[in-house]
Amino acid sequence: MPSENVTYAHAYDIFDLLNVGSIHNESFASTVTTPQLSQLRYYADALEWGHNYNLTQPARSIGGMALAGGILRQLNQTVSTQGNLKLSLMAGSYDTFLGFFGLTNLTAVDADFMGLPGYASNMAFELFTDGKTTTFPSDMADFRGRFLFRNGTDGSMPLVVFPLFGHYTISYDDFVNELGSRAINSVGEWCSTC
Repeated sequence: MPSENVTYAHAYDIFDLLNVGSIHNESFASTVTTPQLSQLRYYADALEWGHNYNLTQPARSIGGMALAGGILRQLNQTVSTQGNLKLSLMAGSYDTFLGFFGLTNLTAVDADFMGLPGYASNMAFELFTDGKTTTFPSDMADFRGRFLFRNGTDGSMPLVVFPLFGHYTISYDDFVNELGSRAINSVGEWCSTC
């Protein structure tokens, strides 16, 4: 990389290049120290957080808003089909995660949400009922939702429940209202936000 590109503006690119190299190339890994990678990560975290979330510039979080809309569509399909859709999988990049973390104020719960998620991190949104039932509930008041997160791919680390909108579990109606107020639900909304 030319020395003129070794700047804060390229912090993520530099971190990602060296981090991936240290993971996949043993001879390269010995040339980069853990403190050096940590410092690069610090700068990459700060740069990317600023690019993907700013309370006064909502368009920076467009990826997180679109993800919120997708989450709502999938959960609505689960409810409207009485559980025929049991699992949805969406894939996205770190910038979508950061935008979502900012929009939902997860950073107030844990400052680590301001940093880059590890490669192949997982977010899960669980829809459940408190009671034991063998049939799909007909009363929406029976549904609860929760947010779970695992940072990275370490199989020994479980998904961890984090409070979303101030609650470890939240009524489905409140979840839909809170997330809906932050979501992009149509191409028209996306165009007007962008």
